[in-house]
Amino acid sequence: MRPAEVQRIAAAIVQDGHRHDLEAGARALLASHPVAATPASTRSTRVTDTIDAAAASEAAHEPGAAEAIPVMPDDGRAPLAAALAGAEERIRQLTAECDRLRSSFDACLATLETERQERRAVEGELESLRQAPLPGILINTMPKSGSVYIHKHLGQALGMPFSNLGNGYTLADQVHYWNAKSFAAGSSIAQNHFEPSDINVQILDRVIGRWVLHIRDPRQALLSWVHHLDLLKAEGRDDALLWVVPAAPSGYFERSLADKIDWNIAHYFSALVAWLLGWLKVYDRGRFNILLTSYDELITDERRLFDRILDFHGIPRQRFQFTPLPKDRDVHFRKGDPEEWRSVFSGPQIDACNAHLPDGLLDRFGWIR
Repeated sequence: MRPAEVQRIAAAIVQDGHRHDLEAGARALLASHPVAATPASTRSTRVTDTIDAAAASEAAHEPGAAEAIPVMPDDGRAPLAAALAGAEERIRQLTAECDRLRSSFDACLATLETERQERRAVEGELESLRQAPLPGILINTMPKSGSVYIHKHLGQALGMPFSNLGNGYTLADQVHYWNAKSFAAGSSIAQNHFEPSDINVQILDRVIGRWVLHIRDPRQALLSWVHHLDLLKAEGRDDALLWVVPAAPSGYFERSLADKIDWNIAHYFSALVAWLLGWLKVYDRGRFNILLTSYDELITDERRLFDRILDFHGIPRQRFQFTPLPKDRDVHFRKGDPEEWRSVFSGPQIDACNAHLPDGLLDRFGWIR
């Protein structure tokens, strides 16, 4: 038998799992099939080599056998070492960056917690302020000077109910004593047109103690009053038309706007100016706790007007949520133009109004003839 055949048979034996019989089987084959011209020592060496090769082949193909790790040439180790060093440096940098971000995040959390604590403290303070009782607010006002808007805004923003302290008669409103007593004991807001009589001033001073006097250029107040009478008529409120003296005569509402203005200049304007001058006289005496405000403030700086009223009554501004209401008919707001009368009144009507207005009054409030 040829040596190549012997190698094939040995490999087959190894593959069949009979490694332990390999050497014995190979010798038996050699004994039964002598190889010519091959020395015994040479044959033995070849069989041994064949067996070793077959065993190595079997070990390489056994499951789970570790594959040989190739030995890297010396010239390939330097780039790998450099890459490894670069990766380690990058890891170090990323670790430092993570530490920095973690520290920054912790600082942000601490700041956030501080702000939350401050917010809770402020909310607690506001809640205590909300629970504190508020003093009553009385606005004594010239008719048609934006006072309905002011008192409704204050009442809604402060959560105060509305009160009525008088009889409601225009320019002749009288303080109802027992209503004033109840008002002084509670937290409510009232808006009236009290006349500057001695009895009214006495009750307001002794029972309520302070009030707002709100005024307007009487010429524009007159024009708004003319439109207000038309509105009362359109709404069927004939009873309210009797709360002013003199009441509009028969046929009044069929007249033109110009004729209505003429009638009110002749029958209402002088009483309106007398009401204003009378209250300014009370105010100027300096004996009473009165805050003087004007319609011009409402138009030019509404927030400042409300702040003045709050400060006057000792009400913290934080309790007032300033959200301007719509200036519409619901708050008796029509146009809001303090100079509208100049474009509506005729020349003779302007002259008739100015004749009732002293120079000192016009100069005091910057009202131009």
